[in-house]
This record gives sequence, C-alpha cells and structure tokens, in this order.
Amino acid sequence: MKNCIFVMAASFPIQFSQTFEALKPLPSIPRTQPQINRRNFGISLTGLISALTSSTNPSLGKSQPKKALKICLVNAINAREGASLLERDLRKNRRIEVCREVVKQIVVGLDLKRNLTEGSYYLRDENASSAAREFARDAVEYLASVVEFDAFDKLQKSYTSNAAQSTMNDEKLEFIINALDAAVGKMDGYISLFPKESVDEAKELYLKYYLPVEVQLERQNMSSG
Repeated sequence: MKNCIFVMAASFPIQFSQTFEALKPLPSIPRTQPQINRRNFGISLTGLISALTSSTNPSLGKSQPKKALKICLVNAINAREGASLLERDLRKNRRIEVCREVVKQIVVGLDLKRNLTEGSYYLRDENASSAAREFARDAVEYLASVVEFDAFDKLQKSYTSNAAQSTMNDEKLEFIINALDAAVGKMDGYISLFPKESVDEAKELYLKYYLPVEVQLERQNMSSG
C-alpha cells in the first residue's frame, strides 16, 4: 500500500487502490533549532519528516521534541482535514467500504500519536502542554474506535477483514461518523493551543502539498461559478 492519504471521492468514483497518494517530499526547508494506553506506532512519514526534522531546543524544558513544530502541526492538520473529509463523504454514503483503511492511514501512516505528543512539548505553559496531550489522546482514541469498535479489525492490519465489511450497517455507520466528528473536535482543540503564526505556517504547507486534488477542483469550480 502506498504511504498516504486523502484523495476524496467527490463527484466521481475512485477505486480503493486510488484512495491513497504517496506523499511528496517537501523541497529543502531550513532546519529550525529549536495517557494513551495504545502501542506506539513506529511508522515514519517519509519525505516530509526527513526535510523538516530538527534538533532539540534546550529552552523547552525536560521533554525534548525530536521533530520541528511545523512537522507536528502539518501532520495534525492533515489528520484533522482527512477525518473531516471522510466524515463528510460518509454522510453522503461515499467511501464506506474504505473508511477503516483511511483512518489507519491517518493514525498509523501519519504516526499521529507521536506527532501530537511531540508537538505538545513546544507549549511552554505546563497547563497548555498537558491539555494538548489530553486532546491528542482523545483524538487518537476516537479515531482508533472507528477501526476497532466491533472487534473485526485492528489498526495494525493493512486490510479490512471480510467480517468488518459484511457486517457494516446503518447503526455502525452512524457510530463511525460520530467518532470522526468527535475526533475532529479534539483535533481543533489541540491546534487551537498553538500560536497563530505556527498554525498558519503549517496550514500553508498542508494546502500546498497535501490538499486532495478533488478538493482543489471543487474549490476552483466554486470560485469560477
């Protein structure tokens, strides 16, 4: 399976093999100096991570992040937008058959827990840092529940079991949509704790490199109409 993510099924059908695009490495960018009870997923986001990794900053206190803040935030925004777009599609009965794979890409492919946790270390206020980790924990748990709530699938699996596919019904779909909505809310809370200039920089990177093609076309059509 290719590394990631979000090609949204907008106005035309997309096969499962087309729902994930490989993330493109960013061009060279100057390096900056600067209670979750789930397994730590050691999957790195290639390209972007290698371009933006930074050394630790001694001014940040005991917990030393190993990634630049911009990479933590661009992954947070990518995860937030991916979950939101999936929720929107599911409400329109789109991407139901691949929704668990998409969420696996968000949680595992983006190494979400690690990125959110390391991002929290840049918040020097202890209360804000603690709140960020709580938002992160809840967001990951809500997303994980989309995959694992009925015990037919696991985050570690690279496929969705036949049982998970065949037992999907309206009640389960409603649960998944609500879980995605809750995860988006937690991600919004997390992102809101960071300085506006840092968030804006990460949003620019997301819009430039990770905005799904279908969303770009949708926005162009809206502006031209």
